[in-house]
Amino acid sequence: KIGERRHVTLNLPLLLVDELNPLA
Repeated sequence: KIGERRHVTLNLPLLLVDELNPLA
């Protein structure tokens, strides 16, 4: 579904930032 893909796409950067900055 487009909505689900868009949601995942928007969350990918947040997941990467969360891994790169555990203290953030």
